[in-house]
Amino acid sequence: MFAPVYAAFISAFIFYVLIPVIGAFIVRASWRAFRRSVIWSASLPGIALSWDALNRDECATVRIEGELEALGQGDELWLRADGVSIRMRMEGAAVYLMSGHEYAGGQGHTFGSIERMRWKNINAVQPGQKVYAAGRLRLNEGQLYLDAGAAHSLVMLHDGSCGDTPLEAIRNGRHSNEYWNPLTQASLAIGILVSAGLASTSLNSGAPALLSALIISAAFSPLLPLLPPGLLGFLLYRSYWERARYYRSRRDLADYSAQDGRMALGWKLQARIATLISAAGFLAALALNAWLSVALLRSVL
Repeated sequence: MFAPVYAAFISAFIFYVLIPVIGAFIVRASWRAFRRSVIWSASLPGIALSWDALNRDECATVRIEGELEALGQGDELWLRADGVSIRMRMEGAAVYLMSGHEYAGGQGHTFGSIERMRWKNINAVQPGQKVYAAGRLRLNEGQLYLDAGAAHSLVMLHDGSCGDTPLEAIRNGRHSNEYWNPLTQASLAIGILVSAGLASTSLNSGAPALLSALIISAAFSPLLPLLPPGLLGFLLYRSYWERARYYRSRRDLADYSAQDGRMALGWKLQARIATLISAAGFLAALALNAWLSVALLRSVL
């Protein structure tokens, strides 16, 4: 008799909790790798300081800060930086589109925008657009080449309003909410279909009202925090989630700037506290509305 209930709760756990958490860890790891790449790039010399190595070895790992000069053939761009032209091969490259235009993140905090895209999915770029890149630069017959698709390469396109590009990239180099990712979206869609099927089977089999209420509530549990009165807890969750993101951003900046380690530790502690409050708000909203949902459904089934 309880098998449908177990199936509904297992399905809800897999599609609404486990898979989104896996997706969140994947997203968080990718942005952590991005921030590490930015820190690595900031430690590299520019082209002007790399000519000795280029002339001697015909290659050097450098940081490039310039602008798009022209579009080349196929997947090639021409850059202008430090008074020289660079031919950059973009095939297979990941590109970060960064804007210094800030958006409100709640609690008076603002964040810039960074979007990761594959080069093949970028529709257009304009000459004069600012470019920040890092990687292995080659000198061949007087021409400089950079393969942006190679390992240990970084390419960012921005509008020039970012000021200190690495600093802004570190500050904004996080997903707004790691748990809302493509894997989560697909999982929620599949989970609702599977759970709705289980709920339909339960209703058609004449199961007791309590069991049917539990199954239906589990099936549509992702929607429950969005309804009153639990909505207040959901709003608390959103507010403190943004606050936690801000604290993590400040911690990243403290680490990047090599400030006192106690400052970074303080921001990390505040981020954890804000995250716990955020999670508590979400769970409270879910628990309250789930209890009300089960009670209401039990009375009408």
